[in-house]
Amino acid sequence: MGCKMSWIIFQLVLCAPLSSFSLIIGGDDSDTVSSNIVYLHQLLSEERIMRSSLETKIQQMEQRIQKLETNMSTMQKVPSRDPTVAFHAYLAKDGGAVQSAHVIFDTVLLNIGNAYSPLHGIFRAPYNGTYLFSVTAATSPGHQLHFYLRKNDKTVEFVFADSRDWDQASKTTILALNVDDYVWVEANGELMGSWSDDSFGHIHIHSSFTGFFIKEM
Repeated sequence: MGCKMSWIIFQLVLCAPLSSFSLIIGGDDSDTVSSNIVYLHQLLSEERIMRSSLETKIQQMEQRIQKLETNMSTMQKVPSRDPTVAFHAYLAKDGGAVQSAHVIFDTVLLNIGNAYSPLHGIFRAPYNGTYLFSVTAATSPGHQLHFYLRKNDKTVEFVFADSRDWDQASKTTILALNVDDYVWVEANGELMGSWSDDSFGHIHIHSSFTGFFIKEM
């Protein structure tokens, strides 16, 4: 009977993971055999718990890996946007005497990103961020010209040109804009446009409006 019980216990040991425990079967003592069986059941129970915990952790890791792979795949499909925005426009013709006039710089030399509208004279921010703007006012002898750089409906900069001779004045500033904020120029005085110098083959730009995107916020 003792040999038969020892053989049964030996078979149970072979079926369990070798790393989990080490069981020594000694003799025919029934109490010893019973203790070993109890101990074996405890080890098997602990092994099941550990295995279940490991399987759960492996499933969680597999789910995380799958989620990361899905996110990476989605990111690869989304085309990267080019935040380059820059424009330079000038006033082609004289505008005469104006009062609180919205200046439309109608001739565009540069308009990367198409954020400036030459039809309306308005720059509209495509991104949240910082932008640099520069405005130049020019007037003829005996006249004055005031340029007001406006952010939405608020004046943020002022340019004043006044001289007995030809005069130009410029102002450069940096603005923080949100998407769809708009920047434009208002004028009081004598608007002076540009003229072509045929002898040199180039255009003298007098009044102009320039801007570009610096950094996204």
